[in-house]
Amino acid sequence: MKTFLTMAMAAVVCLSSTQASAQTYSFPDNSQGWVYQGLYDSDSMTPLPDYTSSKNPWTNIDGDRGAIFLGQEGFTVQSPSGASWAHGDLNSPALAYRAGRVVSVSYDITGSHMRSDARVQVQAVMVVRVLGENSDRRVTSQRVDVPIGDDGAWDTNTFAVLVGAGTIVKKISLRIFFHTGEYYEGWIMVDNVVLQ
Repeated sequence: MKTFLTMAMAAVVCLSSTQASAQTYSFPDNSQGWVYQGLYDSDSMTPLPDYTSSKNPWTNIDGDRGAIFLGQEGFTVQSPSGASWAHGDLNSPALAYRAGRVVSVSYDITGSHMRSDARVQVQAVMVVRVLGENSDRRVTSQRVDVPIGDDGAWDTNTFAVLVGAGTIVKKISLRIFFHTGEYYEGWIMVDNVVLQ
């Protein structure tokens, strides 16, 4: 199992530090409020023509006791804009997680049930809001390759960022990228998501 750690030490807002308890999702018998939305063009939030949404993307075929997933029996992603990537998002339920320190998101991911010769990548996104402001900010990790096929073991990835005390984390998204024009068959699965 490989562990990837990304530290983004550019502060959203730097004020005093506070403590917050961890939010943990192990998906024992449902998606715990996580939803799937996608696919989107490139790295934008522009939906592609075959956009879908699922309110309970849960499976018990892998993971500790269950996992959330995205994918289907067979698909080829097309981009009207000519982009080389498209993405689907696994989105957490609404949060009001108060920060004031380094906040991390860790998660397990596997592509062992995916069949393709093309790459799949994952990117963690924290949606944050500075208290008193009217718009959200998105803080993103670097993209990481997801091992797929028979060699696709579970990997643990961690993304950490300094989030100021006047800021709340509103949502976590795990953004799964697929190459356009390539054929994919199967599922990407996520388990043991922890925000702390």
